[in-house]
Amino acid sequence: ALSSQPIEVPDLNKGELSMGSVLLLSDVEDLKPEAAVDRTHPFGAFQVGNTLLHVFPPGPLPKSASLTIFYQLYDLKVDEATAKADTTVSLDITKAGKPVAKASAASFETPVAGQAIGPIDLAGFEPGQYAVRLKIRDNIAKINKTSRRRFRDTFDAVNAKFMEIFPRLFRGGRAELRSAHLRAAHGDV
Repeated sequence: ALSSQPIEVPDLNKGELSMGSVLLLSDVEDLKPEAAVDRTHPFGAFQVGNTLLHVFPPGPLPKSASLTIFYQLYDLKVDEATAKADTTVSLDITKAGKPVAKASAASFETPVAGQAIGPIDLAGFEPGQYAVRLKIRDNIAKINKTSRRRFRDTFDAVNAKFMEIFPRLFRGGRAELRSAHLRAAHGDV
């Protein structure tokens, strides 16, 4: 069965704080600087510079897995006097709306910023539905934004975008991302 969901693609022409989708990753792979983009690689569409982002497949995350959370921010307001942005981001993982894990707050001084947080060992998490919550404060523009993503929703959004761009990249056809990981008989998160 196929499912689809829109993916957030920020409008970079608005001149105000925006963010891309939060990605849940199983791995972040550093590529050699001279490495060419391999369009046949299953994660080739998720290459940022010399970094390959391995997105988790749909379904429960294995309890034995490590999770890395990736996000990007755009159009952070820059102070005219210092030529720097002043933005703070906090991230937590919630279950039933209550925080169960929290990353140290990150500060950014550039108009475009992003971070990969992890790896986060899931062995200590009880089975259940979790969400990643980002709180963003652009201190110069005086703007607060919150993004909340359930673990499964993020993959569905990435899969929808992949299904959309595949026919353009390969001049036709259909494709979808599917789990290559075997789910444990018990202990899935």
